[in-house]
Amino acid sequence: MGSGIYKIANTVTGDLYIGSAVNTDRRIYRHKYLLNKQEHHNPILQNVYNKHGLNNLLFEIIERVEDKNDLLSREQFYLDKLNPKYNICKIAGSSLGLKHSEETKKKMSESHKNMSEDTRHKISLSQRGNKNHMFGKKHTKKTIQKMSKSFKIKNPWGELITGKNLEQFCRENNLHSGHMSEVLRGKFRHHKGWTRV
Repeated sequence: MGSGIYKIANTVTGDLYIGSAVNTDRRIYRHKYLLNKQEHHNPILQNVYNKHGLNNLLFEIIERVEDKNDLLSREQFYLDKLNPKYNICKIAGSSLGLKHSEETKKKMSESHKNMSEDTRHKISLSQRGNKNHMFGKKHTKKTIQKMSKSFKIKNPWGELITGKNLEQFCRENNLHSGHMSEVLRGKFRHHKGWTRV
């Protein structure tokens, strides 16, 4: 137990996911739990699990980090060095209350601006049909009311955004409303760099 950087490696293909956590044991357990429940926030990783199974995923701590304030910079080091295929966002993000530097904000901005149409299309396809966690389900009236309430979020560049209809906002900004709901509830750290306030 402790803070550090971890990887999830596909032993069949060698492809990776890189993450950081204050409690790596708990985070790795959470990954396995969500994958098994078919509820993982990363659709790429969920598809890999569905295709290859847990036995072909290696969960390994690659560096212990004593000071949690160094977690993001160390995670970013490994994201840049290893270029992991399974990370949706190549910019280290966290719910530790740490702020991104101006350089990191600029990188995040550029990574979203320079995303090819092919990549956007692949991300879109990865969220459709039975791959979508809401496939075949309907929102309750209570959930619909919650979604229509006002919300406050920060965009990847650190600007505060307020709005009324999360569903509509997500459609207009090419975001997944289910993932953004999880961000607002504190279940996900971020979605495409967007965080809760």
